[in-house]
Amino acid sequence: LITQAELAVDTALDNAKLEAKDLAGVFLAGGSTLVPAVAQSVERHLGIKPISRDPVGSVALGACMYAAIRNKAKLSGAQTVAVGAKKVQDVTPHFFGTTYRERRSGKVLVETIIPKDRPLPCTETKSFSRGRHQGQSIVVSVTQAAEEQSDPDFVQIIWEGELQGLPLVTEDTEIKVTYSYDTNGIMQCKVIDVLSGLSLDAQIDKAKGAESDKPK
Repeated sequence: LITQAELAVDTALDNAKLEAKDLAGVFLAGGSTLVPAVAQSVERHLGIKPISRDPVGSVALGACMYAAIRNKAKLSGAQTVAVGAKKVQDVTPHFFGTTYRERRSGKVLVETIIPKDRPLPCTETKSFSRGRHQGQSIVVSVTQAAEEQSDPDFVQIIWEGELQGLPLVTEDTEIKVTYSYDTNGIMQCKVIDVLSGLSLDAQIDKAKGAESDKPK
């Protein structure tokens, strides 16, 4: 777990285009930072002795600050002054994609549709093709991964559905897959068979599970 945390720190620094020497200091937040090995890891990994003031209470304070920034219109005058010009930007927490079969090799691969750390809300669409020998239905899988992956063995399938009743075709036709991710952590998935206009919709909320509509 500590190694995973060190990798997460490296990723955060890379995304911010910073190095450890660019940091003025490190504050510990969260109850797990009370474990001595965690603080020792931070100091060893970054070369900076971390500061621990109120690691448990800081989580609640951070949540309050986030809520205040997101709801500035509801703040009192003193609260508005305290928040000031601070801003937050929600981003996607994972790489979200779908599986497809590569025609040349016959292998099932993963195609990323929404990458990790994309500012929210966001919408992305990618096109795939349905071949002549694929019958009257297609199975759609929504995948999730911490890192960008093309191998389906290294992703998690968070929703799967089937678009049925498609017309038989004699040549390739287009399938459009659209993902929309909002600031509440809810993702909408829409799959459209361009030739017939038939579509399949799903709403994926990990807190409540996935809900899908019948093909229409």
